[in-house]
Amino acid sequence: MTQKTLPANILAIIYPEAQKANSLLADIPLGLKIDQAHVLMLKKQGLIDEKTSRALLNEISSIIDGGYQDIQGLSFERGWYIAYENYLIEKLGMDVAGYLQTGRSRNDYFATIFRLYNRQQLQTIVPSYLKIQQQLLAFAKKHTETPAIIHTQMQPASFGTYGHHFAGFASSLNIHIAALLKVFSDNEYSPLGAGAAAGTSLPIDTQYTAELLGFEGTLDNSLQSVAHYEYIMPMAGALTGANLVLERLATTLHLWATQEFSYISFSGPLYGASSMLPQKRNPFILEVIKERIAANISLMTSMQSGFLKVPFSNAMETKAAARKFWQMLDGIQDILILTEFMLSHLEVTEENHASKDIYKGCYALFLAEKEVKEEGTPFRQAYKNLAEKLEDTTPFSTCKPKDVINAFSYGGGPSPETVKNTLDALISQHSKALEQWKNQTGIWEEKAQKFKKIVQENT
Repeated sequence: MTQKTLPANILAIIYPEAQKANSLLADIPLGLKIDQAHVLMLKKQGLIDEKTSRALLNEISSIIDGGYQDIQGLSFERGWYIAYENYLIEKLGMDVAGYLQTGRSRNDYFATIFRLYNRQQLQTIVPSYLKIQQQLLAFAKKHTETPAIIHTQMQPASFGTYGHHFAGFASSLNIHIAALLKVFSDNEYSPLGAGAAAGTSLPIDTQYTAELLGFEGTLDNSLQSVAHYEYIMPMAGALTGANLVLERLATTLHLWATQEFSYISFSGPLYGASSMLPQKRNPFILEVIKERIAANISLMTSMQSGFLKVPFSNAMETKAAARKFWQMLDGIQDILILTEFMLSHLEVTEENHASKDIYKGCYALFLAEKEVKEEGTPFRQAYKNLAEKLEDTTPFSTCKPKDVINAFSYGGGPSPETVKNTLDALISQHSKALEQWKNQTGIWEEKAQKFKKIVQENT
């Protein structure tokens, strides 16, 4: 790759001060979508007439089509919800716009926005995790026979392969992706209609608005709808687990990229020059990834603390804690972009590690177990026999990394056959997860198009 500068989207993540400020709050577009569904429901239930419904839908559509410019300049002293409501009343009159809040509150409104935003972000995040897993699987498949030392406690331990390493990362990531797909369904139930906390006496149809907004169903308890934001914790846990895998990947690669290891290198613009030391080439993106992940994981504790000692009803504390989840989702987007970009420039060093004296001892376990198999020696005795000869590397001179790699085929070891079996299973699971998410996003898209058509027919 001949590119010497970083792409604009990567620069914007690494240097956030260069990003253009966005004055439009993320939840406004989702809030107006909820308004459209709510108006359609009020009309269906006979709570507003055709004329009122059409006037409201036309004005909301006009704001959306205008890029929300009409409400961006409003004063949000009490939040955009009140400012936007007052704008509609001023524009359409109380006898029209005054009906918009019928049968609902800011409490259930925000709870619904929250769930829609989670869905919106995860529609990008989940495929990105799957893409990174695919990159790891591709590395593992390509290097099932390429020797790479396995370290324990950061000391050379045994011969393995790059394929074995990358299959391990892909397998660990797979656990957290599967967990995320499983618990995400808790997000897909609409709280709209719960009102302030006690529902409403008006005959609203919550199932209808849930269907329009692409939810699987509704929440049955109005208190749960506005109080129970803790349902995000299993999702946050799965995301945190996945990010820990990516952090350990970045830390491992950071070690491997040092001159002392020289196991890997990066093509393209992933190195930064020292301002003082001309010989230094710093793989700084790995440092950025590690820092961003650490900051992101800290939000987990912050969210948990926000739910402590709060009565089970609508509360500012739980909403503030929930906003931390949005910060987590936004931060994960950057982490995934950087990790995917870094992996796309990763190159492994294919060299004979057996040529380095410091790795001679990595044959010890292989030789000890060979003595167990061939001579029937108790393992602990064979262990002691080898330990006494470690200063003399003669017993190791006839060994080759391939001998060790092929022999270690049990217990999930690095033999090509074992790694291939692992990869076959992981590739199958990856395909199923990809198909599952593709089907889910297809359902959302189908419902979104249906909703859009209904709105158009009623404006």
